[in-house]
Formats: sequence, structure tokens, C-alpha cells
Amino acid sequence: MKASAALMCLSVTLALAAGQVLFKQGALQISGAGFWERLIQALTNVYLLAGLALYALTTMAWVWVLTQVPLSRAYPFTALAFVIVPVAAHYLFGEAWHLQLLIGSLLIVAGIIVIGSA
Repeated sequence: MKASAALMCLSVTLALAAGQVLFKQGALQISGAGFWERLIQALTNVYLLAGLALYALTTMAWVWVLTQVPLSRAYPFTALAFVIVPVAAHYLFGEAWHLQLLIGSLLIVAGIIVIGSA
């Protein structure tokens, strides 16, 4: 895979991971007791709205990437989100980082390297 194609795939993956971080930040601000109260809070939450907007833009970017890169080569890059999001969650939200998460992350990265080098 060309470096430019890998960079495009990585950019989409980073945007997806950023969207997840925005969703988590938004979720932390929802604290209503009832369904309707929580729904209104969600619909007016800047972080959730920003996450949705980012996902919409990222979807358009992903479609463009797929015009340049075969799906079988591009899609495995999205698995990097399973590495990026837990690292971001650890540093931004204080979520625990376990040995199993580290081992799984290393396996994901190894798999992407194997697929990307084909």
C-alpha cells in the first residue's frame, strides 16, 4: 500500500477515534433522572453534536478513501481505533489500562502491518 493511501486510512481512523472521545465527553455530562430529560440533554449537548458532525464528515471522507483504496486494504486500518480510543480514554478520562488491553492492541497493530504489507 502506498504511503499516501495509508495516511488517508489513518486520518479517517483518527477522526473516528476523536468522535468516540467526543461521545464519551458528552455522555459524562448527561445526568438527568428520566428518559426525556436525558434525551433533551443529549440533543443539546455540544460534545455529542460535535461527535455526530465529525462522524458525518468522516463518513464522507471514508467514501472518498474507498474510491482510492480497495476496501480489503483500507478497512483493517479502522481496527486501529481499538488501540487509539483506549489510550485516549486512559489519558483523558483516567480509564484503566490493563495488560490484556496492551497485548490485544499489539496484536491488532501486528495484524494491520501484516495486511498492509501484502
